[in-house]
Amino acid sequence: MATEDTTPPAPKLRQPWMPFILALILTVGFFSALGYTLVKGIPAESTSKDIVMMLVGQLTTVWAGSMGFFFYTTASSARKTEMIAQSQPVKID
Repeated sequence: MATEDTTPPAPKLRQPWMPFILALILTVGFFSALGYTLVKGIPAESTSKDIVMMLVGQLTTVWAGSMGFFFYTTASSARKTEMIAQSQPVKID
């Protein structure tokens, strides 16, 4: 018994703006902090130097992780979802 698929096609997926805004804020903040550190220098005291280097390292890790999440994981998931929505349904006889 064959039936015809009467469901409407899936709506076109729109790109969300939030990943772009968060990535922009993180990138501007990251390079601003890095530029400030390079231009102003690190104070000569060893404790301040260690703290600044640790903060720059943490900021680098967070920036790289968020860029990978927003532009790799989310983008590939959206492409997969769009491919599934555009595929033809399987007919079982």
